[in-house]
Amino acid sequence: MSDTTVVDPQSVAQRLQVIKTELSGFETFFADPVHASDAATAQLDRLRAKIGQIESLLNARAPAETAAAGGDGASAPLSEDPGICAAPEDEEAAICQISDEFGAFWGQVCLPSESDQAISDERAAIAAQRERIGQMYASGPLTPERLVEIGAELARLGNLVRTAQQIAALEENSPEAATEARQAMTGFDEELGPGTIVTPELIAQFEAEKAVAEAAETTAQEHMAAAEALPDGPEKDAALDAAMQEMMQATVDRESAESRIQAARGKQMLTSAITTGPLSPYARRPIADQSAAQFIEAYTRNPDLADFAVGAARDSANPDAIAAGMDMLCTNVAGGFPDDSGTTPPAPFDAQGYAQNLINGASAEGGDYMADAADYIRDGGHLQQNPIPDGTGRDANGRERARSNYLADAAIGADGTLDVTSPAAQKALGHLRFNPDVVDEPTASLNAHVMSTYDMLSEPDNQTRAQGILNDIEEPQGAGRTLVARSSGAAAADVDADDTRQAVVAALMTPVHQGNVGSCFATAGVRRMSTLEPLESMEFYAELAETGTFRPRNRLDPIPAVMSFPADENPLIRSMEYSAATVMTQMEENSRHDMLQNALNESVDNLIGPVGDDGAIFSAIGTDNWHVDQALIRATLIRSFMVEYDATRRTAPSADGSSSSGVYMLIQTEGPGARRVIDSQSVFVAALTERVLFAIGEPAGTDKAKEISDTIQSQDYLDDLMSRGMTPWNMGGGGMPQEADEILFGDEQETDELLDGRDGWDDFTGVTQGDRTEELLENMLESFHEDHQGDGMVPIMNRGIHAFNGLPDHPSLAPLMQGDIEDNIEAQLLAPGREIAASQLTEAEVLTACRATIDSIKSWDPSGRRRTMLENAIGNGVGADLTPQQVDTAIMAALQPYLTTLCLDQANVWRQQEIAAGRACTTADRDAHAASIRPQWEERISGGSVGGIAAAAAPPTVTVADTNWGDATQDVMFVMAPDPRTGELQLWKQYNPPGNLVPMGEDWVDAGWTEHGAEE
Repeated sequence: MSDTTVVDPQSVAQRLQVIKTELSGFETFFADPVHASDAATAQLDRLRAKIGQIESLLNARAPAETAAAGGDGASAPLSEDPGICAAPEDEEAAICQISDEFGAFWGQVCLPSESDQAISDERAAIAAQRERIGQMYASGPLTPERLVEIGAELARLGNLVRTAQQIAALEENSPEAATEARQAMTGFDEELGPGTIVTPELIAQFEAEKAVAEAAETTAQEHMAAAEALPDGPEKDAALDAAMQEMMQATVDRESAESRIQAARGKQMLTSAITTGPLSPYARRPIADQSAAQFIEAYTRNPDLADFAVGAARDSANPDAIAAGMDMLCTNVAGGFPDDSGTTPPAPFDAQGYAQNLINGASAEGGDYMADAADYIRDGGHLQQNPIPDGTGRDANGRERARSNYLADAAIGADGTLDVTSPAAQKALGHLRFNPDVVDEPTASLNAHVMSTYDMLSEPDNQTRAQGILNDIEEPQGAGRTLVARSSGAAAADVDADDTRQAVVAALMTPVHQGNVGSCFATAGVRRMSTLEPLESMEFYAELAETGTFRPRNRLDPIPAVMSFPADENPLIRSMEYSAATVMTQMEENSRHDMLQNALNESVDNLIGPVGDDGAIFSAIGTDNWHVDQALIRATLIRSFMVEYDATRRTAPSADGSSSSGVYMLIQTEGPGARRVIDSQSVFVAALTERVLFAIGEPAGTDKAKEISDTIQSQDYLDDLMSRGMTPWNMGGGGMPQEADEILFGDEQETDELLDGRDGWDDFTGVTQGDRTEELLENMLESFHEDHQGDGMVPIMNRGIHAFNGLPDHPSLAPLMQGDIEDNIEAQLLAPGREIAASQLTEAEVLTACRATIDSIKSWDPSGRRRTMLENAIGNGVGADLTPQQVDTAIMAALQPYLTTLCLDQANVWRQQEIAAGRACTTADRDAHAASIRPQWEERISGGSVGGIAAAAAPPTVTVADTNWGDATQDVMFVMAPDPRTGELQLWKQYNPPGNLVPMGEDWVDAGWTEHGAEE
């Protein structure tokens, strides 16, 4: 520059500020360990120093510039550094020099290992981008606008380098997936430009371009219509040509925008998936290489569907089954799911939603689900709308009933032949698994049971035995008619032998779940029989349906089928469960048998006896023949009452926390009050009085009858009865699973301890929940390994809480039972648990934990207002680089306002109930109630938080037992896994699908654990 050149110092300062801003971006880029290098650090330090010197010089020159304009300022000192200027034009030259050095810097400095990690195409793309940046630096003065352009290209270069390294990291364990990822990223960049960084703003820009193109298409259509309306001639031809050109251009623009949108979303989602998501080399539940490659390829075709599938695979036990169908699903979504003839489902049909439902089906079922779905679609089964009558739009029980009845109808031919291999049966199975209307309201547990039943009945010997059971069925009798009617929906008077056979097969097709009834002691055995010996269950169903009676297998007398069970559940299964529970009261060692016998005996003893006999507190029947009268009354009472299990009676929540109905009731079986339910003291008194008078032949209204009535109603009489623990009108719930198993299977049961209850320990100081859980698992595995390999299920009771079935043959347990069990538990569960507890969760993993927590709470909290509070509190995560314990603390702290609102809402409902009942209730009372219920709700929310963290941290799990819980939509298992916060072993329940975990309370491992089986 010449000495006469006039340079505005302010402009120089502005340009220097742009350089400083750019330097800040470079510093951020190289602060990432992935990009850091010694060469980069040294060059950045040198450039910082130069910029600092120029900035100091400009600051010092300000007074001199003022003096030159007439002020008193002195001349600024000149630097001795030849790289620093002495005049404004030299300052500008210095800035240009720094800019040139930045260009050289980016042309020369990069990761030393980059060329080793990147393949040739990636290296070529990176080199080309560097050359482009160098040319931009060398092409002229670096104006602020050009520096912004260069900065964008620098960011693209950084993105290319990062992507190459991310794929290189993926390649170490998943070479096939890495190859697919490179191809996908190359395709995205061909559409978007090399190294494009996808942002919400970029996608919004493409969406806006699409909207403009769509509007142009609409305008072109209008122009086309206007042209068509013109008279024939050159003017019309020209207008049509113009409209056609306009339409073609608008269509090209729209398709181009759509392609860019898909590429941008695909790149954005795939980058997340392979960097920190389920497809990354750091995923806590790695996905197999081939499956990962199939998912990655899907991101290039349908990013949203691919991301949905990868999310499902992350938590699924069957990720490979999902991946196997991605090509088929992407193709069919694009084509509208045509059958072999090209016919597609009529509108409205949500192809994307249907594909997502099939992904959920594959996640739950696994195996060849997707291949079978493809066959079903090609055959056009998905074109039939609502093929299962009344199978949609109902609750889980209603859907289960409708679907199992439908399957039974299809499996039984017109000639009464049971054949699950027939075209009708196979078509029905296809509808259950794949029909769009059916899978929109899935029944995963029912489907799994049906598949197992089909497999079982496909064996010739089993089919022959099942057919023999059906052939022996005749027209139903007695209560059987009602059971069959409740199963089929027909009138009891109209059902026949064919309806009975259909009801039996429908029950065979239905899985056994405990439901909301505290019948686990009976359900566990019925569920085990249904799983392991389904044809034995079928025989029970046939007897109940045909005869209306339940015949125990341990030589006790048959009883009338129990008919008290919830509506809309399978009648034969429920009657079998509750009849077994009822028969238990016939067993002499049964507590309720003893209660009834003792109550009746005491009633007699306290009513009649020789005067002065210490065994009688009354002598209301003053007869010399008291021995005869006593025996007569006793026989009459024993004959006139029985105990029956009533699943419809509401109770307090059970110890297992999963049921709130089901109690034993005393039933009057003879006399004018036959089938009268003894549900209160007054009803018991009336029934007892009537039966005693009947026994001795005493008419009502006589003096003796009045004396007997007064005696039975007297408080002394009743107090003496209840002082012995005998309250026949309040017999409670619960029972012993060993007794139920003897009734169902006919063998006496022997009990073994798995873990002593904590109350039986002499000293448990310092013993943690993790210690007891570890001991329990070790004892269970030793028992499973030594005594129960191949048994399938083992009856277990958590004393005083729940009865269920252990799973000795579950695949997850096999590695623990090979070699030393204690060492295996340490290596396969505890050591990984401690590592998880000490690790830090990434921002993406913390967000996963928060979203899973929200989903858990939403499953039981229907309030939309409170759900909004949840989303606002933790919907965007609670931070990053936090240990699991810190995540839990942060989530619980963030949810305190939600907890306060929840408790206050509950307390307001309680207050209104109190006021409605006529009781005074102030706001202070409400607040006190809110405070009293807060701990229980906080515990429940905490369970959701810990389960959410487990979803993110993915601790190793082993499945030890089947809980009996769940419904047609899912099964619930007991699993053991480390608590991600502490690393200690914990008992959880796992809902399958989708596989989420919920921690069990400490009381579960504090109780005693036993197992039982048939005595040898």
